[in-house]
Amino acid sequence: MLVKRKVKLAKVEDQTPILEVVGLLVNDLDTFNNYTIVSDGKINVKSLQVKN
Repeated sequence: MLVKRKVKLAKVEDQTPILEVVGLLVNDLDTFNNYTIVSDGKINVKSLQVKN
């Protein structure tokens, strides 16, 4: 299962947002996490908590 989340870059010192890096806009970034639900034909997790 692939989960996609929005992320923002910020300066460590004062948490101000970073919108541009070396002339490229970085205001629309995503991070992806992959989770294995089925492994070797068997369910690999006992439960799956889902939020809306």
